[in-house]
Amino acid sequence: CEAALQVVKGTRTVIDRYLEEDWEVHCGVHTAPSFVGNFGSQSRIKYGVYGEACDGAAHVNALGPLLCENPAILITESTDQAVHGYFRRRLLCTDPAAMGKGSAFVFELLDRCEWV
Repeated sequence: CEAALQVVKGTRTVIDRYLEEDWEVHCGVHTAPSFVGNFGSQSRIKYGVYGEACDGAAHVNALGPLLCENPAILITESTDQAVHGYFRRRLLCTDPAAMGKGSAFVFELLDRCEWV
């Protein structure tokens, strides 16, 4: 979550300073098991990240323009449980597409808690 906050802050700085048109900045964060590393054969190796963590992050990232003003960082319920007490966030909605997958609530990440 800290990385997402820094990415949005840095991206907004670059957009405001160097670009004439406004760009949308949205991040999606999901906490789940994933596979990270080099995949493929000896003739063709590709570094990548695969698994539910990528799928969940991509899903909530796509919800950003529909649920929040620009910029926005959306996190899933599993990420909310992991960062509870460290970051301020607000509940946005229940995601019907995620029902039964363990992360039905979508939160907007606001900022780091002052006491951390």
